[in-house]
Amino acid sequence: MSDEGRATAGAAEENERKNRALVVDDDVSIRLMLDKVLRRENFDVDIARDGIEALEKIRSGQYDVIFLDLMMPRVDGIGVLRYLKSNLPDTLRSVIIMTAFNNVSGSDVDEAAMTIPKPFDIHSLVEHAREVMATAREEPAPATPIE
Repeated sequence: MSDEGRATAGAAEENERKNRALVVDDDVSIRLMLDKVLRRENFDVDIARDGIEALEKIRSGQYDVIFLDLMMPRVDGIGVLRYLKSNLPDTLRSVIIMTAFNNVSGSDVDEAAMTIPKPFDIHSLVEHAREVMATAREEPAPATPIE
């Protein structure tokens, strides 16, 4: 294959690459619903039932977007956020918090890309995911040297 053919094939593979999503929620109905909708929207989806499973998956792979519930058994969403803040801070730009709490704030929560109240509109959630992924992929502006 020519260099041009390889470059075209590589570009096509990049365009066809599915976005990777991690859905972290102890509610089976939310996990199943998000899994179904995201797969229909051409995402590769992994599922975690709690913070321990989420951290195992996050440590072993990269995700374009992470949907994270706050209230879960074993390790809750705040525990996941604290781990990410200390160990993988860039990953926080990909986190969408899903919560039934009306007023959620604090340094751990504020570092996430977005907070969505439950119940949520599933189609809006997919659009928010696309916004978060676009923002996370943007390169920071180059620093201007001080003369």
